Amino acid sequence: MESGLFAKRLSMVFDNLTATEELLAKYIGEHSGELRAITSSELAGRLGIAQSTVIKFSQKLGYSSFKRMINDLSTDMADAEVNEEIDFGEDDDATLRRLGMQYQNMFELTASLNRISSYREAVDYLYAADTIVVFGYTSRKEYQAEHFVSRLLKMGLNAFTNTHTAEVYAKIDACKPGDVVLLLSDTGETRETLNFARIARKRGMKVISITRLAQNRLADLSDVNLKVVEYGNRTVMRNVMITYTYSCVLDMLYLCLFKRDPERFQKNTARNSIITKLNYIEP
Repeated sequence: MESGLFAKRLSMVFDNLTATEELLAKYIGEHSGELRAITSSELAGRLGIAQSTVIKFSQKLGYSSFKRMINDLSTDMADAEVNEEIDFGEDDDATLRRLGMQYQNMFELTASLNRISSYREAVDYLYAADTIVVFGYTSRKEYQAEHFVSRLLKMGLNAFTNTHTAEVYAKIDACKPGDVVLLLSDTGETRETLNFARIARKRGMKVISITRLAQNRLADLSDVNLKVVEYGNRTVMRNVMITYTYSCVLDMLYLCLFKRDPERFQKNTARNSIITKLNYIEP
């Protein structure tokens, strides 16, 4: 594993680790790619040690929680694993192959960040909701929110998005318990997304968020928080890939939701596809 956030903290305290903590550090170093969604109890179980030892280990490294340690570890691994960058002098065939490798690496990395149970829980909320409000912070997220809502509408679901925050506030205020707000935010710390989450919770709505790995307030306010890849260092290629990691998560939500009632959703999608054709005339 390349030197990163977690690695730097570990190096600072390594000489003061107990034998058990050294064993734990070695295991993490050798299996870091498998630990992105692990809990402290699960890690303790793998090594046959007490959960308290794992938690104390994270605290010795200066982390306020085990989860924050794992988030830093995952960020280190993103930098180490998705490390392709284009050579501005290379031919276009080489760039195409490099892009394909990055797509594969990014998919595998994004898949490892989120438990299947988290997707299932999010889909439970989406399927049960009468109204689904989606908001994406920044222009990239706005586009992805619009695309996701377009899919939901074709399925016959009552979904809404808007780039104007006043419209989103009004829509959330009109929702009822059991409805859902889905928020897309890199940092999870923007004022608008935090306010949307707080208002939704007061109304008894379910909050689903998609954010970066690092601990953030939006994740804490969410019933389900799904993670996307972030980097310690940005490159031209990595900036391109940031959008793709969100697409992976949203596509998974869409497909799992569609599977809940495929006959109904296929019928609605086919009907809406016909209606939206330019030459369609109502019989």
